[in-house]
Amino acid sequence: MAAFLGSSARPAPPVRRLERIGRAGCADAGRVRAQRSFLRVELPLIRWPNSSPSGREPSMSRQTWSVGPEHFATADAARLRLAYYAEVAGRYWGRPATEAEIARGLAEDPPDALAPPTGEFVVGRYGGEAACCGGLRLLDTGTAELTRVYVSPAARGTGGGGALLAALAEAARRLGAHRLVLDTRLDLVEARGLYVKHGFREIPAYGEPGPYSQIWYGKELGAPAPAAGAGRSTRPAPAPAPHPRDGQ
Repeated sequence: MAAFLGSSARPAPPVRRLERIGRAGCADAGRVRAQRSFLRVELPLIRWPNSSPSGREPSMSRQTWSVGPEHFATADAARLRLAYYAEVAGRYWGRPATEAEIARGLAEDPPDALAPPTGEFVVGRYGGEAACCGGLRLLDTGTAELTRVYVSPAARGTGGGGALLAALAEAARRLGAHRLVLDTRLDLVEARGLYVKHGFREIPAYGEPGPYSQIWYGKELGAPAPAAGAGRSTRPAPAPAPHPRDGQ
């Protein structure tokens, strides 16, 4: 799921600028050609792994995240869950996980609870492409556990992790939870940094121990943010003073 930078079919403006310099009589044409080749590699054009049928590349300046509930068995959700486990297992073993290992891991941790009323699953899309996912399940009436939190490598660093955690927090509130918890591994430093950045703090261990549980985090959920444009007080108006005849 790697990003591909540059495009040989569509030269970018910096390349055309160097070409004009060459035509203007640059003394070292070989140096210009070398610079032109280098800049073409470094241009920030992203081609997503699962490109659209049209083959068009999305514009980075126009891409936005959209994260919402989606059943864990849809094609996009299943692909992202598989990619999540492949990366986590591969990093645990220090080598790419085999298809058999991935299938066994998915079977040992079924996602059945990640749907209302016991949980929820969400998928995030960046520029229209499914690029992140996450699930939560209720441990009790007030506590929800996060699981399968994953952002595609090609979409990391674009705000997807924060958008994903915000959507999961809202899903937890809808289920009545007021606290989020999770467990992860010490070597998953990117994930741990994301959680701490968004208000999670280390907590005592909970649940059954496992090979992927080495550190635990929790976060208290505050009240939902007010809707846009909501600025008026919602407190009821004071009751009118009683009339002298009231109660007679």
